[in-house]
Amino acid sequence: MDTITIICSVCAEFFASDDRFYQIRQRDRNVIISDAPAWIKDTNMFKWLLKQGSISFVDRSNQKQAENEPTKGMDAEGKREHLMTIGGPVEVKTEVAEEKPKKRVPRKKKDDAE
Repeated sequence: MDTITIICSVCAEFFASDDRFYQIRQRDRNVIISDAPAWIKDTNMFKWLLKQGSISFVDRSNQKQAENEPTKGMDAEGKREHLMTIGGPVEVKTEVAEEKPKKRVPRKKKDDAE
C-alpha cells in the first residue's frame, strides 16, 4: 500500500468511496505522520485542508521545520495565516446538479371532471 508523509494541525476523517477510512486524531495533530495512505490525497477533505493550510506534505526540504516548529505560521484555528501551501493554492471542485423548477399545473376540480 502506498503511503505519504504529512503533518496536520487539525483532527480530520477521510472517507473513500470504497469504504476505506482514515482518521487524524488529537494525538496525531502537529506530528509528522509517515504512514498515511496515499488515497487520502484524492478526497475532498484533504483538498480542503490543503487549501486552508491545515495539512501539508513533509519532505526533506521542510522536515526540520515541521519537527522543530510544527505550528509556525498557524493561527489559533490551525490554518495558515497567509493561506498559501507548498505548491500553491489548490482548487476544490464540487459537482452540483442544477435542478430546473417544475412547471406548476393547476389541479382539476371535481365539478369540472363530471
